[in-house]
Amino acid sequence: MHGKEILDTLLREHQGLRQHLEEWEAALRQATGSSYGQCQQAVSVLRDLCQVFEHELRHHIREEETVFYPAVEYRLPRLRALLGELRHEHDVFRQAFEEFRRELLHFNATGELRRLLPLGRELVGLLRQHVDREERELHPIVLHEFGEEDWRELRRLYVDSEVA
Repeated sequence: MHGKEILDTLLREHQGLRQHLEEWEAALRQATGSSYGQCQQAVSVLRDLCQVFEHELRHHIREEETVFYPAVEYRLPRLRALLGELRHEHDVFRQAFEEFRRELLHFNATGELRRLLPLGRELVGLLRQHVDREERELHPIVLHEFGEEDWRELRRLYVDSEVA
């Protein structure tokens, strides 16, 4: 894998996340105003998607935070503020995701939706906005300004890291 392929991999993972977000939104719609049976089925889909997100997103964020962002910061220090904001968005998403999981547990125990649906919609919005921002603001600069040596170094860092 060459350095540029790492960015391509991150972009493919974004595409996969977008597909899961569409499934997430469909389950949220199904749970809204439907019968209790349909609601249970929709929450089951959300529960399954949580497991997918937990695995895929944890790996993706770890790749970004331990390899990609540090390499970009080193090579393009003017982007530190942007990268700090993107890391903060990761933190906000992780907190919202944990809150959503607690609401899922509450639904399992009581059958009450409480804040499950608005939190689910919030998560979709947060993640979609974050992915769009990376692709619109960060990735074009990196593609334009990284040279072959930068890509080789990114590849070396990626291979040496625990996320490879």
